[in-house]
Amino acid sequence: MPTYPDILNEYVDASDRYEVDGLQYTVSIEPTAVMPGDAATLFLYLQNTLDTSLDIEIKVRPPTVGRLRPQPVLRFEKDIYTHRLPETEVGILGIPFAIATVSPGKHTLELEIKVSHPKDARVIRSRKTENHLAGLPIDNYIGLGLASVVGIPYTTRSGKKIKVPFSIINAPAAEVPEGSLQETYSKLWDRDIGYLQQQAQQDINENRAIILNDLKNVEHLFVALYAESQQRFADSGLPLRIGEAIAIGKLLTYTCHLFLKSEPLQDGLLVPIWERAIFNQYTTADTLQTMRDIGYRHIMRLAAAISMGMLARNVGSLPWNQQERDGVQEYIVDALEDGLPLEEDFLYLPLMLGAVLILKQVRLPNEDISQTIQLVHKARKARKSLFTDEDTAPADAMYRRFLAALAK
Repeated sequence: MPTYPDILNEYVDASDRYEVDGLQYTVSIEPTAVMPGDAATLFLYLQNTLDTSLDIEIKVRPPTVGRLRPQPVLRFEKDIYTHRLPETEVGILGIPFAIATVSPGKHTLELEIKVSHPKDARVIRSRKTENHLAGLPIDNYIGLGLASVVGIPYTTRSGKKIKVPFSIINAPAAEVPEGSLQETYSKLWDRDIGYLQQQAQQDINENRAIILNDLKNVEHLFVALYAESQQRFADSGLPLRIGEAIAIGKLLTYTCHLFLKSEPLQDGLLVPIWERAIFNQYTTADTLQTMRDIGYRHIMRLAAAISMGMLARNVGSLPWNQQERDGVQEYIVDALEDGLPLEEDFLYLPLMLGAVLILKQVRLPNEDISQTIQLVHKARKARKSLFTDEDTAPADAMYRRFLAALAK
């Protein structure tokens, strides 16, 4: 029987999760502070760990106010929600609610979860114990395509009865339209995706020596990613200056080589690329061309996350929250993949900021590193309108400090 990977950590921080009779899940309320009249939703990320469907029953118990005649604080469409989760499937169940009684302050919503399935069901989802990603300069792995391939350790606790905290902001009550409280479900992963990953893994295992031989040549990999970067940034209306192109090429090469250090990390780099290639019926015979055509999106996503991670380690803490950082990374990846307009601020934040930190670590044959540094300086001086708004201004001081350090 095949073993399927953990998927929850790919979509949400699920290092600590609940488990009930073959169901693993996390739960949250968004927004955590609810204002009457605003949309609020109870989200449950559900993962089936068995080879059979799970019948799930979720009983909601809203908090109440008042002693003689307790009134519920929240209004749900139903008291009990049911959902059937097919074998191996992972998805997100959203249960919207409204404010029934305005009671400002902190509250707790109680949930009771019951799961039923055939007695002969077997576990088909692996439990990772080793953290192969620990040495990477990445502080948030959600959405990077790594958790489902390399695996992130997690712990479970009983989830039969749990309490979910939230707050109500003091504000006048507003009416919520009828029919707005219907639950929704979105499938995130199923067995067909699992088969695709297994096929990609098999192809890589059979050709690993050839693939690694192609990728370990720094010059060849750099040239491929340098050329692809020039084309992609130009397509997004942001042609790279020579110093920028060299720096970005080095950052992407550095990112790939970080993942060549062990077989689990190699899989984290390669499996998502090979999955996409198989899905698009793209031949992977030419490794470097595959990395350019199919893999660039994945490599750039990893490079952006690594840049942010290196910045955080270098300066202690960043002036942008995780949501802002994730938004920037997604914006860069989507723009370069689809040829959409890309602002020059986000060439530098975080890509060039990260690139100057590793500029001397990736050496090219016959490279005069002092000349490369001069080209990087020259490119920055040509960007007259860079980092002029309040949100990106802190990056300017970082970049100038990093450039000054290169001259030492």
